[in-house]
Amino acid sequence: MNQRLGNTLQGLPRGHGQRLLVVDDEALVRDICLEALQAFGYQVELAVDGAEGVEAYRRAHQQARPFALVLMDLTMPRMDGRAAAKAIGEMDPEVRIVITSGRGSDRKLMEGFHPQPKGVLQKPFDLGDLLLEVRRVLSE
Repeated sequence: MNQRLGNTLQGLPRGHGQRLLVVDDEALVRDICLEALQAFGYQVELAVDGAEGVEAYRRAHQQARPFALVLMDLTMPRMDGRAAAKAIGEMDPEVRIVITSGRGSDRKLMEGFHPQPKGVLQKPFDLGDLLLEVRRVLSE
């Protein structure tokens, strides 16, 4: 992470090696999340769409290496965030999902979700908000 960004994020909560899954079809979003979350002490795996995210979660679940949190984009090709969250929730009813989206209000995004997301980040989000939301959800 570059020095200026590191100084800007100084004092934000750090992780302790928790495994996170970032599911987003935008390469830039995945790369930024990967860099920031790793720099703050998290282990991160990436998926390019909901179907790949479900498969990554299934593998981790079967190998007894579960993800502590899934950061899931709402709108993606092949399988959207709503369908992926449902499939993951059927495997693991205790899953912690934070939805990211550039559309709609928090309340509107949460409607019809099962399992219910633990949080919502509106795109574009800043890295401070990302780190604080991850920490908040992991602390629940």
